[in-house]
Amino acid sequence: MNKMHDPALESCAKPAELASSIPPVYYTSENLVAAENETVFRSGWIGVGRADVVANPGDFVAMDIAGQNIVLLRDKNGQLRACEHLPPSRSPTCRREWFLQGVTMPVPLVVL
Repeated sequence: MNKMHDPALESCAKPAELASSIPPVYYTSENLVAAENETVFRSGWIGVGRADVVANPGDFVAMDIAGQNIVLLRDKNGQLRACEHLPPSRSPTCRREWFLQGVTMPVPLVVL
């Protein structure tokens, strides 16, 4: 049986006609946002977009997912890749040509 961590959430798990929305603190608490980011976005792989958005070699899209800058791209061999977008000061030895296999980006990337 799934146990609730917060008694204030118990009414959220009731049938729709009896349930209430989550308490307002869940929308505003920085601690809860940080915990959610760790639990949801940093505990494993997640979908970040549709493959057809980067359908052709050289196509890429940059995005921010829970404070992490990600680039989804299609390399010159057609391989779909996700990379962390790092500024040169955080990744001085990273060579973008090696990671991207032909995709030109303004700053180095680290393959995730």
